[in-house]
Amino acid sequence: MMTQTHVLLGSVVFSRKAAIGVSIAAIIGGLLPDFPMYPFTLIAILAGWEMETTWGLYYWSNWVQYPMGLANSIPLYLILIGLGVWLKK
Repeated sequence: MMTQTHVLLGSVVFSRKAAIGVSIAAIIGGLLPDFPMYPFTLIAILAGWEMETTWGLYYWSNWVQYPMGLANSIPLYLILIGLGVWLKK
Protein backbone atom coordinates (compact mmCIF):
# COMPACT_ATOMS: atom_id res chain seq x y z
CA MET A 1 0.00 0.00 0.00
CA MET A 2 1.71 3.17 -1.20
CA THR A 3 -1.13 5.66 -0.83
CA GLN A 4 1.12 8.49 0.31
CA THR A 5 3.35 8.05 -2.72
CA HIS A 6 0.35 7.90 -5.07
CA VAL A 7 -1.10 11.12 -3.63
CA LEU A 8 2.22 12.98 -3.65
CA LEU A 9 3.10 11.97 -7.21
CA GLY A 10 -0.37 12.79 -8.49
CA SER A 11 -0.36 16.16 -6.76
CA VAL A 12 3.10 17.13 -7.97
CA VAL A 13 2.62 15.98 -11.55
CA PHE A 14 -0.91 17.22 -12.16
CA SER A 15 -1.60 20.11 -9.82
CA ARG A 16 -1.55 23.72 -10.92
CA LYS A 17 -2.06 26.83 -8.81
CA ALA A 18 -5.08 28.01 -10.77
CA ALA A 19 -6.68 24.59 -11.28
CA ILE A 20 -7.99 23.37 -7.93
CA GLY A 21 -10.16 20.76 -9.69
CA VAL A 22 -7.05 19.14 -11.17
CA SER A 23 -5.43 19.05 -7.73
CA ILE A 24 -8.50 17.39 -6.21
CA ALA A 25 -8.60 14.87 -9.06
CA ALA A 26 -4.90 14.11 -8.52
CA ILE A 27 -5.47 13.47 -4.81
CA ILE A 28 -8.49 11.25 -5.51
CA GLY A 29 -6.44 9.42 -8.14
CA GLY A 30 -3.75 8.86 -5.54
CA LEU A 31 -6.23 7.39 -3.06
CA LEU A 32 -8.17 5.25 -5.54
CA PRO A 33 -5.62 2.44 -6.19
CA ASP A 34 -5.55 1.55 -2.49
CA PHE A 35 -9.26 2.01 -1.84
CA PRO A 36 -9.96 -1.72 -1.17
CA MET A 37 -7.48 -1.56 1.72
CA TYR A 38 -9.66 0.86 3.69
CA PRO A 39 -12.69 -1.42 4.13
CA PHE A 40 -10.38 -4.44 4.59
CA THR A 41 -8.52 -2.69 7.40
CA LEU A 42 -11.80 -1.55 8.97
CA ILE A 43 -13.15 -5.12 8.85
CA ALA A 44 -9.94 -6.41 10.46
CA ILE A 45 -10.16 -3.86 13.27
CA LEU A 46 -13.87 -4.40 13.91
CA ALA A 47 -13.47 -8.19 13.82
CA GLY A 48 -10.55 -7.99 16.24
CA TRP A 49 -8.20 -10.00 14.04
CA GLU A 50 -4.57 -10.32 15.11
CA MET A 51 -2.11 -8.46 12.88
CA GLU A 52 -0.34 -11.70 11.94
CA THR A 53 -3.63 -13.26 10.85
CA THR A 54 -4.80 -10.11 9.05
CA TRP A 55 -1.67 -9.53 6.99
CA GLY A 56 -0.28 -13.06 6.88
CA LEU A 57 -3.44 -14.98 6.01
CA TYR A 58 -6.48 -12.90 5.13
CA TYR A 59 -4.60 -10.29 3.08
CA TRP A 60 -3.45 -12.99 0.66
CA SER A 61 -6.89 -14.55 0.24
CA ASN A 62 -8.79 -14.16 -3.03
CA TRP A 63 -11.53 -11.96 -1.51
CA VAL A 64 -8.88 -9.33 -0.74
CA GLN A 65 -6.52 -9.81 -3.68
CA TYR A 66 -9.17 -9.62 -6.44
CA PRO A 67 -10.35 -6.11 -5.52
CA MET A 68 -6.75 -4.99 -4.95
CA GLY A 69 -5.73 -6.30 -8.36
CA LEU A 70 -8.64 -4.56 -10.03
CA ALA A 71 -7.96 -1.29 -8.21
CA ASN A 72 -4.32 -1.41 -9.34
CA SER A 73 -5.12 -2.44 -12.92
CA ILE A 74 -3.18 -0.40 -15.50
CA PRO A 75 -5.54 -1.40 -18.36
CA LEU A 76 -8.53 -0.26 -16.28
CA TYR A 77 -6.95 3.13 -15.66
CA LEU A 78 -5.98 3.50 -19.33
CA ILE A 79 -9.59 2.83 -20.29
CA LEU A 80 -10.82 5.39 -17.74
CA ILE A 81 -8.33 8.00 -18.98
CA GLY A 82 -9.38 7.34 -22.57
CA LEU A 83 -13.04 7.62 -21.62
CA GLY A 84 -12.37 10.90 -19.82
CA VAL A 85 -10.54 12.36 -22.83
CA TRP A 86 -13.26 11.18 -25.19
CA LEU A 87 -16.05 12.63 -23.03
CA LYS A 88 -14.23 15.96 -22.71
CA LYS A 89 -14.25 16.42 -26.50
